[in-house]
Amino acid sequence: LPQCRNDLELNGVHISHLEHADDLLLISTTPEGLQMKMEHFYHWCRENFMVINALKSHVCLHGPRPRTLPSFAFAGRVITLETEYTYLGVMFCSDARNLFDNHYSTKASKTSAAAHSILHVDAMVDSLPPAAGKTLYTARLEPLLLYGCEAMPDTDDSLLERLTAVQTMFIRSLLGVHKRAVLAPLYTETGLIPLKYRRIELVLRYLQYAIECPAHTYVRAAIADSLTLAASGEKSWYMDLQLVISRLHGSFTLPVPGEVSLQALEQLRSKVDSHMRDEFKQELDDKKKLYLLRERKGPVLALRPYLGIRNGQHRESLTHLLLSTHTLAVERLRWVERYRLKVPFAERLCRFCLTAVETPEHALLEC
Repeated sequence: LPQCRNDLELNGVHISHLEHADDLLLISTTPEGLQMKMEHFYHWCRENFMVINALKSHVCLHGPRPRTLPSFAFAGRVITLETEYTYLGVMFCSDARNLFDNHYSTKASKTSAAAHSILHVDAMVDSLPPAAGKTLYTARLEPLLLYGCEAMPDTDDSLLERLTAVQTMFIRSLLGVHKRAVLAPLYTETGLIPLKYRRIELVLRYLQYAIECPAHTYVRAAIADSLTLAASGEKSWYMDLQLVISRLHGSFTLPVPGEVSLQALEQLRSKVDSHMRDEFKQELDDKKKLYLLRERKGPVLALRPYLGIRNGQHRESLTHLLLSTHTLAVERLRWVERYRLKVPFAERLCRFCLTAVETPEHALLEC
């Protein structure tokens, strides 16, 4: 397509359209410019013995809508105006508060369906081993949860929660623990990374890749344009990433736009990873009910050996004891239920001897 003044310009690079296999995206900053590109594209297809499928073609307007909506057509065939479309698996919604609102919802729904199909294996093999479940998660679920994360830093916590809820549901089911289980052990015991940190890691790795691309490539132009906007305090992809990093409340920040380098980003990735592990250590120390998991040697996140116990009932019983999701009085009586308030610790007595608090060590070794 010929270059025109209505093309999208990123850091001096004109972008008139995007191509991926048979998926084509025409881009213009004005309705007149888009119609002109559609005509150029139609004539190019005629000369090359191709036919445009008008039924599969759509137009989407981003930004404030004009009072009178423009019309678009391929050789007289009117193209419908849409508010939602999908390109390369990423869903866009022009009338939502967040451009990727539908993308989060759709990926969460698909991942949930895939997760339940994996967990249904329990009905056939008695109990899915955590090691096998972790492999299936990495191969089948994580790609859905991470798809497109490089383009959309998670500035909206409510949207990220849709995906995180699926991840925590799957890990809880894999370990056989209930919804009251503390979140930290779900990751420290399986070696899986929380979705928030996993997505940040991939965004930073993508930024490292982008700044090394040649200057004429679209991705390098887009990143350079985003850095320029961020330097002037304007909204941009890089500003969104800065917001996401700042919400971690760590002793680190994203490099200022003029100091972005491979080395600086590598150091930031290392600091973010250390911050995540420190958060887990702190949560294990703060939660009194997790005293059996404290002061443990070895890595903070790992698939623990006890999860390799072949007998599913024995494995889940030990998991319940360590994660304090068992049915002993020390745990159950801390809950507030409809007809019972929280029972003080000293009054959570053993159901048999009625003289000591019913803890795992008392039930197994004393009573």
